[in-house]
Amino acid sequence: MKLLSEEEPNKEIGRGYELKRKVVCDKDSWTERVLIVQSEGFAEAARKGLRERIARASKALETLTPPPAKGKHQFSDRQKLLAAAQAIVKKHDVEAYLSWEIEMKNINPKKIRAYGNQPARVEYERWLVLRVLTDKTAIERDERYLGWRAYVTNAPTHTLDLQRAVLTYRDEWLIERDLGRLKGRVLSLAPLWLKREDHALGMTRLLTLAVRILALVEHEARLKIKTDGQAVSGLFLSRKNRVTELPTTERMLGALDFIVLTTMRIGETVQRFITTLTETHQRVIYLAGCPPDLYQRLTRNLAFG
Repeated sequence: MKLLSEEEPNKEIGRGYELKRKVVCDKDSWTERVLIVQSEGFAEAARKGLRERIARASKALETLTPPPAKGKHQFSDRQKLLAAAQAIVKKHDVEAYLSWEIEMKNINPKKIRAYGNQPARVEYERWLVLRVLTDKTAIERDERYLGWRAYVTNAPTHTLDLQRAVLTYRDEWLIERDLGRLKGRVLSLAPLWLKREDHALGMTRLLTLAVRILALVEHEARLKIKTDGQAVSGLFLSRKNRVTELPTTERMLGALDFIVLTTMRIGETVQRFITTLTETHQRVIYLAGCPPDLYQRLTRNLAFG
């Protein structure tokens, strides 16, 4: 079965099939679906990685026996050369694709004059030459099997077919990213030194609610950018002119850090002033789904005098 892109319905992103199997565990049993899927992008990345490993290993093997020259190390022991070659293919994990032939060559002839009972002769230095052999058949065979993965689900086909299951799994990183927010600097879900279980439960619920808000604001902001086609700038402190179509809630909130409310009391009169909002501030307020006069309201509606 062909698998199509969600953004480009006519673009094939892979292929796959499924089978069912019955699982028995103690007294319980259930039927689950095993989805066998090959992602074209994942397969191409794997093929590229394999070719790069083979290329690096081939180059390293060729450098074992360089042409004779000053300062170039030459192997005179066949077993040491074999050990060095085997270490290279093992390091790059390409034992199945590369082999070699080793040839002994005579170089640097040196004439020796007759002496005593020894006749005149020519002596040579021995030079081992390693020639790399690439098994293209094995490479092509194994490349066909790259990019395949197996997913398992107990969801029925009518609620999660093969196409939807793959697209759902491709978005799994979004869930993992939100869980990372709980463990990161944003919310810092660290060990909570709370004695009461209800306190710990309440704190956990509060933080997970915050994660949902961060994810929702980010989703709505990116959706608005995609709809109006206008990226947002000014979210990166080190590069003010950098624009992005995928802002994070954390960066948008960070852009609002420097808005200051100033209160002045002159006699019985109280005046409040808000930092003049920049174009970035106004854009962030809009993307976050807040009213444009959100901060101006602070100068009118604060309870304290």
